[in-house]
Amino acid sequence: MNTFKKVVLSGTPHERGVTYGRECRELIDRTIGDYERYFNNKPNLSWDYAIQMAAKFIPAIEAFAPELMEEMHGIAESCGRSFDEILAINCRSELLRFEGSHDDRHHKDAEECSCIGALPERTTNGHVLTAQNWDMYYWAEEHGVVLEILQDNGPDCFCLTEAGQLARYGMNQAGVGLAINSLPREIETDPIGVPSAIVRRKFISTGNWAECLDILFSIRHMAPMNFLVSNGNLHGDMMCIEAGANGAQILYPENGLTYHTNHFLSQGHLLYGRKGSSVNRYNTIKRLLSGKEKIGIADMISVLNCTFGAPESVLNQRNSRDKEIEQCATLACFIIDATERRFWVRKGNIRENPFVEYKWSRPDKIYAEWR
Repeated sequence: MNTFKKVVLSGTPHERGVTYGRECRELIDRTIGDYERYFNNKPNLSWDYAIQMAAKFIPAIEAFAPELMEEMHGIAESCGRSFDEILAINCRSELLRFEGSHDDRHHKDAEECSCIGALPERTTNGHVLTAQNWDMYYWAEEHGVVLEILQDNGPDCFCLTEAGQLARYGMNQAGVGLAINSLPREIETDPIGVPSAIVRRKFISTGNWAECLDILFSIRHMAPMNFLVSNGNLHGDMMCIEAGANGAQILYPENGLTYHTNHFLSQGHLLYGRKGSSVNRYNTIKRLLSGKEKIGIADMISVLNCTFGAPESVLNQRNSRDKEIEQCATLACFIIDATERRFWVRKGNIRENPFVEYKWSRPDKIYAEWR
């Protein structure tokens, strides 16, 4: 199947979780099974150890987003898996930061994503646009699902994620969009805190722009990330926020354009380890876009389809030199038009696969004001 399943969630947090677990039972089984295999193949790690360590995140989650704890309990209840397993796959970015999940300087980060953002002054249609390739372990492609979360006290939202997780990327009806790139861990730090999946879902579910930004600035990010955030209202807004354990730095668009891969762009950071793919992808995007006076969705797709430097190219391919379980590829490409509140996703790294536009179940809520 070359499209991702869409699941609509509504009701209380627990009811949303029950629907999620029931509708995605087989996909969640696959997500958990693959991560169990992955952790059991890592030195000094195991799935049992990941389950044990995930429990340490509970106090931070309960303090930050107790409603999402309820949702995870609902998922576990209806999909036939334990709460501990659901919690672990929602902490996976942080769990992978434990000693043993990185093979020193030869380690290649799994989430080698490439993203592009453009403000109205630079786009052909005058809209706020974001596009991203979601790159990760190739086997996670069949975990993918698009969630539509219907909220009574906030904007409805779309989330593209792995089945069983609360969020990875997405947008909401208030015109807020989120793309993300992982960044290298530069310092040894206790990874226990609010998991990235929880932060992402909280951000995407929030309608007030200042409150969205406060979410990213108010916590200590145990797994360093670049958040490319966008707002499609009025003249629009967009920025990259490179966030880590020591705080965050903001990178503003230049001439209405921004792009990011998987190395720090803010000052004071040195490259270390296998960052050739990230540098290649960043330079490729820069070269292909810098000469364009105006940029449209077709231009973004063309850049994200580029295979220069393959296999570790913008359109990422599996590298046979890596261990099978660690081979990465582009799992999906998604586009956000924050101005018109539109969301498209293409599954896989096959150019010919269709972009599917996911439609809102309650379009009458678009452009409502959320305070």
